[in-house]
Amino acid sequence: MEYTKYQQGDVLLKKVTEKDFYASLNSNFIRTPMSQLGERAILKEGEGTGHCHAIYLEDMLEESGITLCKNYEHSDNQGLIVTGNDVPLKHEEHNTVILKSGFYIQETVQAFNHETQRTQEVAD
Repeated sequence: MEYTKYQQGDVLLKKVTEKDFYASLNSNFIRTPMSQLGERAILKEGEGTGHCHAIYLEDMLEESGITLCKNYEHSDNQGLIVTGNDVPLKHEEHNTVILKSGFYIQETVQAFNHETQRTQEVAD
């Protein structure tokens, strides 16, 4: 699978084809359009600071659209669909990332812990 990578702190987004996007989703996913999310679409909340990686409705142009795809059982965000105009992904401690129209698989950045000899998720 070919993809373009976007990273903001511990959030990793891979822009992929529509086919690869749907093939990567857990079968228990639900779609939530921006119109049902309120003022912002939160991709991930920070574990330590309470800050979040989010797209804010006030920053979107009328021709922009966002749909979050979450795991139904765990409420984890698995992916994001952006339609229309570009949208900014913001976080209080990181540079803004501009997301173009397309399909994005969401992952958490992994780091290798040399003491435990295990890979673990990076906390933001």
